[in-house]
Amino acid sequence: MAERGAFLTSTTVSRPSFFEVLAQENLASTIHPALKRIANFLAASNPRVYGWILQWFDEIYLVFNYCVQTHYLRNYGASFAETFYGLKRASLNKPNAAFLTTKQKNLSLVVIVLIDYVKNKLALLIEEWKNCSNLEPPKALFLKYWANMQVLWRAVFLANLLSYMNGGTDYHSPLMRFAGVGLKNAEEETELRDTSNLSIWRRAIALIGPGLARCLEISAFTLQFLQWWHGDDGPRTKLVALPVPSAPPLLPGGQEYSGLCPLCLRPWNIETVLPVSGFVFCYKCIFQHLKETQRCPVTNYPATTDDLLRIYSMRNH
Repeated sequence: MAERGAFLTSTTVSRPSFFEVLAQENLASTIHPALKRIANFLAASNPRVYGWILQWFDEIYLVFNYCVQTHYLRNYGASFAETFYGLKRASLNKPNAAFLTTKQKNLSLVVIVLIDYVKNKLALLIEEWKNCSNLEPPKALFLKYWANMQVLWRAVFLANLLSYMNGGTDYHSPLMRFAGVGLKNAEEETELRDTSNLSIWRRAIALIGPGLARCLEISAFTLQFLQWWHGDDGPRTKLVALPVPSAPPLLPGGQEYSGLCPLCLRPWNIETVLPVSGFVFCYKCIFQHLKETQRCPVTNYPATTDDLLRIYSMRNH
């Protein structure tokens, strides 16, 4: 009986709980919007210097995410979020395998980095198509069924998660099944790495790396907290609010166009301000312009339709 118990103990993979799985999924989905908020803050503080960060944010985040996830997969056998919650990726078909194969690491990078990038770019594209009045038939058809495809994917993900809870599968997500890996609780490392045979640079990385990784994990937790703090369900504060830029200098002859939209040169129709530059436009004029150029027509500062604010004055009543 003791031999049988020892045999079962040596081959059983420690399964993470349902809450640990959801916690790491939530952290992974929070980092991108939290960092984008910082990019918005910098671009609003100084558009001329930091505007390019917001314009190329998804590509910058792609490179950053690739470097971070490659480091964690190579050294810890898990993504950044999984390592943060003490989880590790493992080949469930080979429970005794100590490391992931090269194929499993590459597929994990595709799932963690590439699919996440495509998902973010697709969300921006869908939002742009929703605001377009004259849409090509293929795009209109795709947009028509986009909501149904999202519901179908969430249903598949939920069914897979319920099966994981009930012990029907060892993969908590269809993407993990695609990568051929599952999650298990990481064992605490009790042995120190031998760095005597490493070069001075590799030795420095081996010694400083864990500290930098811990700082990155704490920073991610801080970003997640700030995202909650300023979110719709969290406390409102000016701590992470976007700064209000100073009013632009009056342009030569600008007084002549007082009360007029800089685009159509007519009296404002539904007064709308673009906070990035401080100019007031007709809602229809500035909305269409930002859809096409994503820049203020007067100052050329980067901006989107999400930045527009409606002005309510006595003239509107």
